[in-house]
Amino acid sequence: TGCSALELPDNIIVANSNLENAGEPMITVDATNLQLLNNVFTNNHSYPVPFDDDGGQIEIMPCTSNAAVVGNIFQNASASSFKHVVDGIELHGTGVSIVNNTIRNNTGNGIIIEGGVDVFIANWDQTTATSSNGQAGIAVYYNPNDGVLVRPDDLITIDAASSVDNTAQGIWIASSATPIINHVSITNSCLKNNALG
Repeated sequence: TGCSALELPDNIIVANSNLENAGEPMITVDATNLQLLNNVFTNNHSYPVPFDDDGGQIEIMPCTSNAAVVGNIFQNASASSFKHVVDGIELHGTGVSIVNNTIRNNTGNGIIIEGGVDVFIANWDQTTATSSNGQAGIAVYYNPNDGVLVRPDDLITIDAASSVDNTAQGIWIASSATPIINHVSITNSCLKNNALG
């Protein structure tokens, strides 16, 4: 609820870059009108000290609104500590589109949404997918005790997504508390060979 009172960075574009081997997330951002386009993220969040945390190669924080994550690769991320995992994308923002990304071989989830509102995920380009991650391909999760103050997940649209060959579920939706997750739509998607369903 405090986001509207903040002066946030605006019109941030990161494009056509190789971003690799950051100890914590390569990009953690609270901004409006964010674009991440055609980048390759490799093995970020690889050394979670001193924070002692799991997390994403990128973290789109709760005050981020109107973001496009399009045509990127998020791959091969594993934390140096055996007790931590790395997600491809960690998302807490509003108005976020995640389209035609390749998200593979991360030890955590391909995409984890905690407190995301008005989120759209698609793989219209059939050469892209969320695959071979150590947990779920796409996780929609609500846990108020998870270290980030988040709103309930709401208005999540997954259309023409490809979530395959992941170690856990293709899509996992879970809440450890109320308020619950609301308004999730899954259509036209390919979910196969995920070990837990």
